[in-house]
Amino acid sequence: MVRIVCFDLDDTLWHCGDAIGRAEVNMRAWLNDRYPGKTSHFDCPVRFAALREGVYKNEARELAAQCRLLEVRRLILVKGLTLGGATEAEISEGIEDAVAYYLHQRSACIEPFPECERMLQDLVARQYTLCALTNGNANLETVNLHEYFALHVHATMPGMKPKPALNMFQTVLEQFKVDPHEVVMIGDDPRNDIEPALSMGMHAVLVSIASTKDHDLPPHVHKVKCLSEVATCVEEIKAKNRARPSSCEASGPSAKAKE
Repeated sequence: MVRIVCFDLDDTLWHCGDAIGRAEVNMRAWLNDRYPGKTSHFDCPVRFAALREGVYKNEARELAAQCRLLEVRRLILVKGLTLGGATEAEISEGIEDAVAYYLHQRSACIEPFPECERMLQDLVARQYTLCALTNGNANLETVNLHEYFALHVHATMPGMKPKPALNMFQTVLEQFKVDPHEVVMIGDDPRNDIEPALSMGMHAVLVSIASTKDHDLPPHVHKVKCLSEVATCVEEIKAKNRARPSSCEASGPSAKAKE
């Protein structure tokens, strides 16, 4: 019996690159207003790409590996403003506002795929509990999807590690006291979403909308190209596993006999 449906967020429920692109356009306007004449490394796409690549390669390699993306963004902002001529005092005075503005825009600029909300409504109506497991930093409340999710786990939470580490998946099992076969993981990334879920004994559905990643997966993994197909996949998985009891159900008769 399937009870829990877990979702990755970026590139599963929306196109992450498009959202970040829109957020960076708004960020440039904000920086130009706050730091006039000192934003040359943000205004020029070529310079900004070089700035970003350099920070990821050098100062932020470990932070990026840990998915501490807001700290990476802070480093990009500080370095870009420094190269543009801003003083340390000027940067220090406005950097927290800049980071907060970007974080808000990163979620405010998200446009969920057209079928997203209807699909979530459908799953909730079918009595599934929905969870979000993400390496990103999107705010579901800002995206107006928070009401559908009973749990939102992200990589920067205390004690949490980014996928493909298994502790996000383990958190779901512990929080809702379910067995792995009662959980379906839905995501776009075979390495971060699908393979760890399968390794724990969960079911998985690969979403191929925004992603172009290699999809060399076991034949029993469902693959969809539109979110409108997700509920059907989950129902098929549930039907195939309907006769399999949960650990609580399986232990019930023997426990009663011992009493």
